[in-house]
This record gives sequence, C-alpha cells and structure tokens, in this order.
Amino acid sequence: MVGLYETALDELSTVEMDGKPIRPKIIASTATVRRARSQIKALFNRMDVEVFPPPGPDVRDSFFARTHSTKESNARQYLGIAAQGRSPKVIMLRVYLALLGAAEKAFHEAGGQKAKENPADPYMTLLGYFNSLRELGGARRLIEDEVRTQLAGRGARRRVGETEGLFKDRTIAYEPVELTSRVSTNKVSEAKRRLEQSFWQKDQDDKKNVDKYKVDVAIATNMISVGLDIMRLGLMVCFGQPKTSSEYIQATSRVGRDDKRPGLVITILNIHRPRDRSHYERFATFHESFYRSVEATSVTPFSPRALDRGLAGTLIALARLACISHHIGKCGGASA
Repeated sequence: MVGLYETALDELSTVEMDGKPIRPKIIASTATVRRARSQIKALFNRMDVEVFPPPGPDVRDSFFARTHSTKESNARQYLGIAAQGRSPKVIMLRVYLALLGAAEKAFHEAGGQKAKENPADPYMTLLGYFNSLRELGGARRLIEDEVRTQLAGRGARRRVGETEGLFKDRTIAYEPVELTSRVSTNKVSEAKRRLEQSFWQKDQDDKKNVDKYKVDVAIATNMISVGLDIMRLGLMVCFGQPKTSSEYIQATSRVGRDDKRPGLVITILNIHRPRDRSHYERFATFHESFYRSVEATSVTPFSPRALDRGLAGTLIALARLACISHHIGKCGGASA
C-alpha cells in the first residue's frame, strides 16, 4: 500500500524542461532482493533499470566488492538448536543461561570492566529476536523471573570431576531493553544509544554510569531488520525460524558486523513445526547458500484493497503540495 505514495512523490519531484517532463532518478539499496526489474516496474513504472555493481565473471569478485573467505576474515557463525520432548521455552531458558553465564566468565578472564578492548564485550549483550509480540511477551516474563534468578547461582554448576565450571554468577538488570512497535520512538532511540555502550569502566567512580547504561538482554521483533547498525553487537538468539529468508538474513545481520569480533547467531527451532523441522534437518546446507532462498516480494500498490485504503491520502498529498509548490497565492484555502 505504501507504494501508492510513491506516485505522489514522483509527480511532485518531476520538472519540465523544454516541454518535456524530467522524472527523478531513483536509487534503491538492499541486500536481499529477487526479481528487481518486475518489482521496480510495478512500484515506480520505470522500464530502465541498472543493477550496481553489475554482474561479472566471478560472483565473489565484482571489482566493486569482494567476498572474503573465512581464512581472511572472521565469519558469522550460525547454530541451530532443537530438542525432542522439550518445549521451546525450556530450550530458550537454558540457552540464555548458558550464553549469559559463559560470557560473564570469559569477560572476567579477559580483564573485566578494566579492559577497554575486552574481546568478550560484544557477547555480554544478548539480543533476542522474536517473530511476534505474543512470543516476545512470554519471553520477557521468563527473562525477568527465571533467567535473572537462576543466573545468580549459575557459577556453581560443574561437570563431574571439574574444579572450575564453564559459567560465572551474574546479576542482570530486571527489565530487558525492548525494541518493538509498542515502544515509543524516543525510548527506541535511547535503547539504541545504550546498546552502543560497552561494559568498560574507566575507574571506580564510573561504575554507576556503566551499570546504568549497559544492556544485558535486549528483545526485539522484526523492526530491527533494518536501521540497527551497531558494530558492537555480537550475540543473537532467534526464537523460531523467521517467516521469510530475507527477514532472517536482515535480522541476523545486525550482529557480527565487525569482522574482528565475529557474530554468533543461535536459532531455537520447534521440532514439532514442519517448517522449523525442515530448516533444522538441512541447517548447514541452507546457511551455505541462503541468499538463493530469498523470496520475491509482492508489489501490488494498485490492487483494489490498497486503493481503498491509500488512494485518498495520495490524492490529498498531490492536491495540497502541488498546489502550494506551483500556484502559491492562487489556491485559496487549500494551503490552510
């Protein structure tokens, strides 16, 4: 439906030179697209499309960009978890406890808050991704209660014969940071600023500021798929396979953006859902070439339903803005 407003923007951006209308040049960017030409024609009514960078003889080297191997730079690591006879919430609880407890141990072994470039810092903040607000709401209660309570004594867990365990006791903030549509814009902006803050502490006097701004757990929906460009983040847990491959690629690309601090993405799959089971059974194959699985987005701005909902806004925009820009002073009350 939003494509209807592109009609108004295109008309308002068109200029006339020597009796010929000159339409604006449109530049679009995305990492996940399929059938771009047909989508651009349906959305902008443009026949001339140039893809940049153009395809070359080697898909890994297009002159403008080169794909690194894992030997040259660190890659994002994906891990799938599913368990027969265990509910996804139980699996999520144990995954969160293991990741947060292990990160705390690694962080302290590398110097703790006194080490400015602590290599474990990107993994001290756990970013949880959920496919719906209903799932996120249930997980929030689990984090505030079970995760926070059990994490305080996690360091006591040891295998038989071990003198030192894999985890360390940790106290996390009671409320996780939330990035969803039900949170106001100013709170989302504040959450993004907090996510950029490391756990580094300059001196003893700075401890209160560190504790105030650091983020132990952040939970989000697909609103983070675009616009969250924080280099520091390195750890994500996806609760269930996202609905589309493009959404999965975009969401998981929010972590591990710095090749010096590789990202870890853990996907919790429900073995009783056919789609999740399929992804789990061919997990490695799918992730080796998941850009092939990107779905073509449906672009139908002029469908009857879209016209019913958005045509009035488009016509009002054209009437008001075109009137103001081309006939200032001649419109009467149209610009009131």
